[in-house]
Amino acid sequence: MSEHQDNSAQIYKKLKLYFLEWEIANFYEFLKSLDEGLDVRRQELSKNIDILDSDMKTINNNDERHKELINLRVEAEQVKGFTNLLRQSFLTSLYSFMELWLMRECHLDSMRKDGGHSFNSTEGKGIEKAKRYFIKIMKSDYPFGTSQDWLWIKKFQLLRDCIIHRRGSLTGLSDFEVDSTLVKFVQNEQGLSLFGTDNKQIFVEFEFCLKSLQIIHRFMIKVLALETEME
Repeated sequence: MSEHQDNSAQIYKKLKLYFLEWEIANFYEFLKSLDEGLDVRRQELSKNIDILDSDMKTINNNDERHKELINLRVEAEQVKGFTNLLRQSFLTSLYSFMELWLMRECHLDSMRKDGGHSFNSTEGKGIEKAKRYFIKIMKSDYPFGTSQDWLWIKKFQLLRDCIIHRRGSLTGLSDFEVDSTLVKFVQNEQGLSLFGTDNKQIFVEFEFCLKSLQIIHRFMIKVLALETEME
């Protein structure tokens, strides 16, 4: 490789890292703004409910304050549901971004090597296809295989599928079979819990969204590092 080609390759690698970090930074900013907007109202509702709760022993059911308390609790549940919807939407967007990025990187790498044949001939779809391509071309399953980040992302994929296909419920709108792996994931992950009248709706906390972003960010950096080593 000539000095000019080597310099061009180094610039290309730096640009890839720059744009990845820029895109990830947008997700961090989006997550922050997403939660801050509703956090103020959640705190206001919680404070007002606590105040009225403390007065319940001294007022009767016909008192206007009792009706106000009911309305506040209804609104609190609505805000909770809407917050959960936004966070679930964030998680599905994050997963889609990771999947599209992996597919794009595989496609670009394959186009440079053999006009796209190696990637097009790789079986599978989505992140599994990307994994098989990297293993086949890079001759290594890192950072896929048994890495902790990859194993976590595979469980995260179950959560994403549940949000997309079952509206965030373990059983969906019908009596679908519950995925035991997903149940364990929800039970073991801080920031995930079950709620609702049937206790099968998945509730997502801000902390879990942040953790998901951090893990996927770290994983993508590892993939990019693997690519640059092989180029």
